[in-house]
Amino acid sequence: MAIGSWLNNKNRGSLIPLSFGFFLIAMTLSFISINISAAYAAKKELTNIGEAAINSAAHSINLLFYYGEINRFDSKKRVPLDCQEASSKFYSLIKGLRFQAK
Repeated sequence: MAIGSWLNNKNRGSLIPLSFGFFLIAMTLSFISINISAAYAAKKELTNIGEAAINSAAHSINLLFYYGEINRFDSKKRVPLDCQEASSKFYSLIKGLRFQAK
């Protein structure tokens, strides 16, 4: 009897506010996931640009010291880099590359 009277009751409520709430939650979660993926893609692109510039600048060897074997008798053998050339090459590559922020 209680179920019958409950089914005949006209004030059972509406599902529209509940549906609208679920829709808002779904849209909010989709916007958040899109922003997180865009930030991750931008971070990955910036990392690739930086690594490319560092790799190019690391090839700036001071040829006079390298082929002259100036540090041949040192206990710590190091590849002599031309720091001024490496720095200028690094900054010119960073300025020249385009960052595609989307």
